[in-house]
Amino acid sequence: MNTVRKRNFANGADPNPASAANLDKYRFVDEWSTEFLGEGRRRTDLLRWNMFTTENWWDHQASSSEHLKRFPVPTRAISGNNNLQQNPGY
Repeated sequence: MNTVRKRNFANGADPNPASAANLDKYRFVDEWSTEFLGEGRRRTDLLRWNMFTTENWWDHQASSSEHLKRFPVPTRAISGNNNLQQNPGY
């Protein structure tokens, strides 16, 4: 993480390098989101870390809406296949 961060600072002088004392899941997920900002994977990463519905982030407040861990099945897919059912909550 520190190797990747160094490239963003003049002379590689990172004012807040990661260490055993300041590295927790929140710091890691925050760094991960910065590194992959344009990749469109924030939701997937928050789900992987079990933070999508259980933690506050940006303007989102934690909730017990477990159905948000799955995407809705597109109407087009359901109408084309009678064996598919919509995910609960949608």
